[in-house]
Amino acid sequence: MFNYFKNLLTSENDKDPGFISLVRVVLMLSTVALTIIAIVLALTLKDISTWTSVGVIFTMAILSGISLFLSYRNILWPGKALLPLTILGGVTFLAINANGLHDSAVVGFTFVIVITSLITGQKAIPLATFLTLLAICTVAYADM
Repeated sequence: MFNYFKNLLTSENDKDPGFISLVRVVLMLSTVALTIIAIVLALTLKDISTWTSVGVIFTMAILSGISLFLSYRNILWPGKALLPLTILGGVTFLAINANGLHDSAVVGFTFVIVITSLITGQKAIPLATFLTLLAICTVAYADM
């Protein structure tokens, strides 16, 4: 089982400098975007009950930053594995705690599939699609 997931995360492009720079750019953009979103959300909060959302987004930004740091040491698997999974978990958590399927956080599910296909390659698209559909079903169940 471990070899199957390792095979999904490895590709022939892992040694290509262009692919490595693509992974670094995606990780850098996600770290900056998640940090900005968390800061703006923290500054505009009016009630204390939504601080968990800020915490989730800051956690996603920290994990993205750690993956970015490791990518500069030529360790790509955390960025290829953790970024899509943390974004998927974060979007699912935010959608469940907001308006469910009627929330704008549901748009993040398509972002997960796009990021996964960019970073990990075509071999992981079926797994990412399955996990995304499972997360959408979880949000729909929680919405009911």
